Amino acid sequence: MQTVNGRQKPDFHGASAERAARYIVDEAGLDEEEQKAFVEANVSAAQAALDKHAQQKPKMGTDIDDYQEKKAAWEAEGERLCVLLHR
Repeated sequence: MQTVNGRQKPDFHGASAERAARYIVDEAGLDEEEQKAFVEANVSAAQAALDKHAQQKPKMGTDIDDYQEKKAAWEAEGERLCVLLHR
């Protein structure tokens, strides 16, 4: 499992779903109840982040190019959050 900022904290976002699952089940030392609670907490956090993001859609102003740039970035971030949620 990769680490975050050189620390021994697993980088679940940078790992494949298979690798993250293998870490949770085989390496983290969690029992089945703890594994389920960990996954549920992460799904809940990902859903909350996606819900918050949905409320931050850029608004049209007086500069179309600026709006389109912000909208494209907003859509890309939404897609990234969806991938994280559905892994």
